[in-house]
Formats: sequence, structure tokens, C-alpha cells
Amino acid sequence: MTRPRVPTTESTRLELRRRRALLKTGALQRAIFNSANLSSIATDAKGVIQIFNVAAERMLGYTAAAMVDTITPLLRPWCSRPHAASRTSTS
Repeated sequence: MTRPRVPTTESTRLELRRRRALLKTGALQRAIFNSANLSSIATDAKGVIQIFNVAAERMLGYTAAAMVDTITPLLRPWCSRPHAASRTSTS
């Protein structure tokens, strides 16, 4: 059984076009961030990581899945990475 066709209004068509454009923009932004050779990490005003690209994964050794939606380690004084400290020490 087929569903009856629901008439669309101009505002509905406009909303669908806006949503498609937004999805395209988001996909383009993700493609740019993930194809860059430079690490890109972005946080919101509270320090919660929103963007963590592939280059950042390679450089820091964390996955984006593990880092996005977490507070940046820079704002966690109890969190330190031993190998980062050893790089800066003068021995």
C-alpha cells in the first residue's frame, strides 16, 4: 500500500533546501579539516573539544572519537602526558 502524497508548501521546499545546504556545508568543512596537513583542534568557550582532525590524531596519538566532546587537557591540571614532559625536560 502506498502512502498518499502530502502536498508541499513553498516554505517546506525552502526548509528542505536550507537543510540540504547546511548538510553540504558541514560535509565540506569536515573534508577540509580532515584533508589538511596541519593539526586542527577547536574548542568551544568552555574548553570542550569540538574539532579534532586526522592530522591532530597523528600528531598527538589520540583518536577524534576519544577527544571530541571532552574538555581540553590544557584545562585539566591533573592530566599530564609523561612523554610530553620528557620532551621538554633538559637532561
